[in-house]
Formats: sequence, structure tokens, C-alpha cells
Amino acid sequence: MMSRLLLIFTILVTFITTPAAQAQPPAGPRWALNRCGAGDSVQYTLAVAGAITPDALLPGGIETPSYAESFAPLRPFLAAADLGLATLAGPLAGGPAPALAAALAESNLLLLGAAHPRLLDRGPAGVDATLQTLARYGIYQHGAAPGGETLPPFLKVTVPHPASPLTLGFLSATWGLGGNADPRGQINLLADAAGVLPAISSAIEQARRQTDLVVVMAAWGQPNDPDPAQARINAARNLIAAGADVVIGSIPGVTATVDWVRAGDREGLAIFSAGDLIGAAETPAVLMYVGVTRDADGAARVTGIRYLPITPGNGNRGPAPLPVAPRDLSALMGDPGQLQVIAPLPPTSKIEVCPPLFLPEAPETPITGDFARFYQTFGSDQRRDLLEAIALLGLPLGPVRRELAGDCRQEVAVLYTERQRLELHPANDWPNRVLGSHLGTVAFRLAYPDQAVTPRTDLNDPAAFAHPRFRAFYERYGGLSVFGYPISGALTERDPLSGRDLVVQYFERARFELDPVAPLPEQPIWQVRLGLLGREVGAQATSVLCPATVAPNATAPSAIATPTAPATSRNVAQSSSGGAEWMMPVIIVLGLAAVGLLLYMMYDFYRYIEQHPVASSRSSRSGYRSASPPPATEGAPAAAAEPWQNWLRNFSRRNKPTAAPPAEAIDDEQPTTSSGRSLLRLGDKPGNRERATRSGPAWRQPTRTASRQTQPSSAVTSQPTTSANVRQTDQWPAAADRPANRSHSAPGQPPHQPDPLGNNELDAWFDAPASVLRNGYEPARLEPVIDQPVDWNDLPPAERERWQMELGPLDDDTAADLPPAERERWQAELAAPEPEFDPDWHRAEPPDQPRATRRLDETELPADPTLGQRTGNDDDLLRKLLGL
Repeated sequence: MMSRLLLIFTILVTFITTPAAQAQPPAGPRWALNRCGAGDSVQYTLAVAGAITPDALLPGGIETPSYAESFAPLRPFLAAADLGLATLAGPLAGGPAPALAAALAESNLLLLGAAHPRLLDRGPAGVDATLQTLARYGIYQHGAAPGGETLPPFLKVTVPHPASPLTLGFLSATWGLGGNADPRGQINLLADAAGVLPAISSAIEQARRQTDLVVVMAAWGQPNDPDPAQARINAARNLIAAGADVVIGSIPGVTATVDWVRAGDREGLAIFSAGDLIGAAETPAVLMYVGVTRDADGAARVTGIRYLPITPGNGNRGPAPLPVAPRDLSALMGDPGQLQVIAPLPPTSKIEVCPPLFLPEAPETPITGDFARFYQTFGSDQRRDLLEAIALLGLPLGPVRRELAGDCRQEVAVLYTERQRLELHPANDWPNRVLGSHLGTVAFRLAYPDQAVTPRTDLNDPAAFAHPRFRAFYERYGGLSVFGYPISGALTERDPLSGRDLVVQYFERARFELDPVAPLPEQPIWQVRLGLLGREVGAQATSVLCPATVAPNATAPSAIATPTAPATSRNVAQSSSGGAEWMMPVIIVLGLAAVGLLLYMMYDFYRYIEQHPVASSRSSRSGYRSASPPPATEGAPAAAAEPWQNWLRNFSRRNKPTAAPPAEAIDDEQPTTSSGRSLLRLGDKPGNRERATRSGPAWRQPTRTASRQTQPSSAVTSQPTTSANVRQTDQWPAAADRPANRSHSAPGQPPHQPDPLGNNELDAWFDAPASVLRNGYEPARLEPVIDQPVDWNDLPPAERERWQMELGPLDDDTAADLPPAERERWQAELAAPEPEFDPDWHRAEPPDQPRATRRLDETELPADPTLGQRTGNDDDLLRKLLGL
């Protein structure tokens, strides 16, 4: 039984402590969306606008007399991209709506996703008219097909570029039809209740093989799911797992987040909703710019985003840029520092997601890719002053080159600056994506070859910094991530420019210099000068850090650990195969199984208690218990009531009943007890009561006491007995031979009827089995404190003689509980003749000799729960019998 309980407990603990299966959240903080790389490759820009609802824009008046004028504020921003994309959320048929197509083509919105429920607002004819209008103005679309034609699996689009054109595989689909009818099947559907349709996944895989980049545009709508947002995340994950690089969603009137989504071994950019370009909503939207680059191996990849906050066009007002980007919108875009916001001024050139950085001091050497991001932020999410970057890093010394990293195991992109050697680790995310080499270690080894390099890792030690200004500068301008640990104490070196002695201290990535006689500058950034290690030892860094015996390995992993950044704001947690769609039934089944195991454990424990009951306190006997007869075994006949006990029942408060029926009749009248059990009565079972009754304590039986003065002369002489067994007469059966579980119902009384005369009190007094019910209810118990023995001294001679005749020989099995000496004395008293004297029951003084009665110590009696239910006591019974 214990092994089963241990197994069940182990299963429950395993189920509780095992986390629910969920998807991996996107790696890295959300402000680290952009992954530009070295910036030395070809870059493309895709402008992604929101949904276009044609009937929401009605140009007119002086300011916006036409659709073309409505798009005038936004047209320069749309034209600054290589290709513009948007979602068509309505038909271009009837009224002035067809003229909107000309404005879209003029604004560089040449690729539309036409799979939208509202495209069916004018029926199949409206769909056909819309497709004809788009074709007339040279606008490409996917997601809708003319009646009777088959929709191609994807649309292949070429993005022109002077260096290398980019081919896109474009798909558009809608989650549902929003209640509209599609009798001809003209709209491309995205998913059903089971998830993304296999036809969509197959089309994405086909586009993946034939194009450079796969873009999927999905009209989410409101999926029929308890958690629509999670359902959209699951769908985006499935699309990326099939081969999509960019997923562009559309939710009516809602601007949603953008994030990297990982699906298996692939990762893609998901724009869940860019809001409305033209619509009835007043909430701010965004014009999203998606960056694409082609690496040296020819593969195209997404680099990140930039965005322009706009107000949607509605009524007679067209879409326009917002003068100030709202902070909450920037946080939604994963850009709390507003590093990727595009200024609302009309651009004069192409907008790039990863633009180069030009410093006024070195305009001929641009800083590109992630190195430009590091110059501006030092790996954080906030923009920093370029003056700090120049003071800490210096000016760039040349273009990006490829060299061995500081771990000497792989080649990385390296940018040399005046004070540092920056390494790009593309496998890491921000803030560890760009790291400085240990040029301070190189310079210290070259300057002091006889001293060991020992980093001082306890920065709280006062001796860790050579000067208080060094500590203040270290803590204010980057700390460990920028400068590394101190590797030396205070040193004195001569300045080659001024010729004065300087106090210097070497760090792993820098050398702090302090001129003690020079006036203290007001700006803290210039109070400590950093050595020009990039110019001094930059060329020797590889030879010092990487001995010649270590061969470069471009495929080896970086020794720098990838940071474990917190989950993104959306905290998407779904598996790449659909997640919650199949996990919810599994969780329900596991929960039901756990409940079933818990119930079985409770039932098994109950059965164990039933089979191994705890001994009741009533089984405690006196020190003479060894002399009592052994209890009856299971299946053996239970002991019958003593004859004198049956006779004494006739003295209860009722009319004297007829003679008791034979044992066979009593067995027939025994009521059937219920076999039901309750977990709340584990310790109170019939088996326990029967065992306690068979070995019932002697104090439950009435004690008849006689003294030398009061013993009647007619007392029957007892037969010789042994010290171990009480004498048994031939008339009454022995205690071990008496049948158990006899019903003590009065003769002639119908079963299962209430007993108005209180016979159940005698049952409790004579230790009747608690499992035996009289007339269908549990017999009441007497309070042990009122169980008084019958004393011969309290009876007149005539009454004693009548009792002696009725009770027969004075024989009781309670003598088994007496020691041998006490039993012999008692037998001698019973055998002695009664002296001639007057009755002394009316005298006030006590008798000459005290009673020879052996009474029970009341402190050993257990508390009886039925105290107060008794209507009388034995003294009242005796007084009624004597007529007093």
C-alpha cells in the first residue's frame, strides 16, 4: 500500500513541478530589434503601410480636392522606399473609389494584399471590378482572383536595385470572411479551426525555393478563439516555420506590436498590425520601414525596422506624419528610446533602416551597421551624446575589416578606432553584440612584460582604483562592459606630447591617464583621459592576443556567452506547431488524471485504515487483563448475554416482558446494518466496535457485592476454582463459547421501531456491540460515572431472598479480572452462612466493618459522548423496585 502511495505522490509532484509546454519567447529585449550587421552589404527598404478602406476617405474642399492631394503629406515618405505595400480593405468599385487607385500608384504603393473580408462588400462583381482597376494602374495584388480563375499560390515581385535586384515571394490571405458570402471562392483563406491551411504552408515553401525573401500579408480580423491575440501569434509562428521571412498583419483600427518570432530553427519579423492608413479609427498608426540586406554569400535577410508615426486619413483629410512621436506608440514598437523614429521632415534621399553614421571630424570614414548603433548607444536602449563616443572610442581609423576575434577562434567584423578595437559578434544580441577588444591587456604586456596580468575583480576594494577620479569616471561612463576589470595599480608614465609625468592605470579595454598638475576641466568626460590604444597597439593586438599556434576557425562558436535577456512585452509563448490548439486538451486530460490519482490515493488510504485500524482507548484493560478469557476470533460465534444480565433487564422502567426467545430467533431479528462508509469515519468502523466489545472491559458489567454481615444465608456455595479461570456452571455457556452480535431487543417488540422505554441504556451498560442497532437506531450510552454496583447491604432481607431466587447462583465472569487471593476471599464470603441479626439498612451509623466491595476508579473511565441523554439512574430504579 505504501509503495502505491509513493508512486502516486511521485506522479503528482512531477505533474505539478513540470512547466506547461510553451513556445520560446523571442530572444533579446524588444529594443534590440535591429540587427544590421557590419553594414558593408547591399540594403533594401520596404515601406509597409496599414489598411486602406476606400469609403472612409471622401476628398473635397479647398485643402484636399482629390485623392492625389490627400496623399501629398505622406507621398515623400512612401517614395523614399524601394517598394510600398499595404492592405486593401474594401472594393475600388462604384463612385469615386476607382480614382483612389491612381493616388496609390503615384505614392509608390504598388503591392497590395487583396485578401480581406470587406472586398466582398459589393459581391463577386465588386471583386472583379476592383481587380480590373488595380491592373489598369499597374498595381500588383495577391489574395483575390477574378471569377472563374484560379488564384496563383504566390506572386513573384522584383525589387529593382542598381547593384543586385531582390525577388520577393508575396502571399496574401484572410482569417475569415466576416460573414460575407464568397460563392465563387475568389478570396484566399488563411486558416480554419485547425490552424493555418496546408495550401498556405505549401505555397510559402514553394516561394521559399524560388525567391530571395518571402512576405506574407494576413488580414487577422477577429479569429474565433478565446484569445485572438494568441491565435494570431500562433498563426504567425506557423507561417514563419513554413518559410516566411516577414509576416504583415492587419487588425481593423488597431496598431499592434512588432517583434522577432522564432519557429524551430528559423526566425522572422512579425508586424502584427500597422494600424489604418485610411480608415475610421482616430488612433495613431505607423508607416513601417523594413530593412533587407544581401550578405556576401548572396543570401537575403531582414535587418530590422524603422517607423514614422502618422494619423490615419478619414473624411476629407488624408494621412499625415505626426509632429511628435507618442511615447506609448514607441514602446509598442519596442523602441522606448525612440532610436528608430523617423523625423517628420520630408526625406530627400532613400530611407535606410541601418543608415551609416558620419562624424564631422571624419566625414570620409562612415561608421556603418551595428558599429554606428554602438557609437550612438553603447549597447543600451537610449541615445547618448556623440561627444562621449568620441571621448571614449575616438574617431574611426578606417573601414570595417575581418580579423580574428579576441577569443582567437573565429573571424569577425572589426572596426579600429583611436582608442579601441571593436568586434561584431552577430550571434549575440544587444548589449553584447559589439564588444571592445582587450587592448589594455595588450598595451600592458608590451609595456611591462615582466609583470603578470591580474584582474582586480573586487571593484568595491578601495585599492582597486589608483585614483578617486578613476573610480568616478569608471562608474559614470560604462563600467565593466566598456572598460573591463583593472589589471594594474597606479603607475607613472611620461606624456610624449607635454613631457610631464602622468598617473596611469591599465584596464582590460582601456588605459586611464591623469595629469596631476593640469587644471581640472569642467566637463566630467574630460577629467580623465583615455589612452590612444587603437593607434598605439591596434596593429599588434592579434599577434599578442592570439599566438601563432592557434589557427583561426571561422565556424567555431564565440566564447562570449549570449546574454539571457528578459522576455518581450507580449511574452508570446506558443510552440511552432500550433501551441495552444493542442496543448489545452492535453492540459485538461493531465489535470483530470491528477484529480483521479488524488481520489484513488484517498480511497486507498481509507482501505488501508479499514484493514489496519488503530486500537481504541477502550481496549486498555487493568493489570488483571491476562486472567480474562481471550476475545472471539473473526467468524466464531459471538458471546451471548449472561443469564443474570437477561434477568436484570426485566427490572427496567417498563412492564415485565415475556421470556426471551431462543438464540436462533434473536439471530433472525438482528437488523441489517448499512455497508456504506464515509471517509470522515475512517476510525469508527463496525469491525473496531466488535473487537472492542468482544474483549469488553469488566467495568461495563454490573458488580454484585456481598459482605460478611449482609450475605444471605441462602447463598449458593461456590465450587472450587483455579487462579486462572472463573468457575463456569453447566447451565450457562462459557464466555468464549457465547455467540457474538446478539440483538438485545425485548421479546415481542417489533424490529426497527423506536424504543420508548429506554432499553438501549441497558445495552450500553452491558457492553452491547456498538454495531448492533436496536429498532434501527444507535443505542444510547450511559455516562460511566453513574454506573453504580448493586450492594446487598442496601436491600432488606425479604428483598435479598427474592433477588437470590430470581438471579440464581451468584456467578459472574468478572471474577476473571480479580487476583487469586481476592477471588478466594470472595468465594469464602459467598459460602459463609448468614448470621441472625436485624436489618441494618434503616440505621444512620455505618456498619461495623466496611464493605468488601471493589469499586472502579472513576478517573480511568473514558468520557461518554451521550452524557445527559439518560432519563434516570440505578438508584431511582432500586427505589421503584422497593416501593420507596
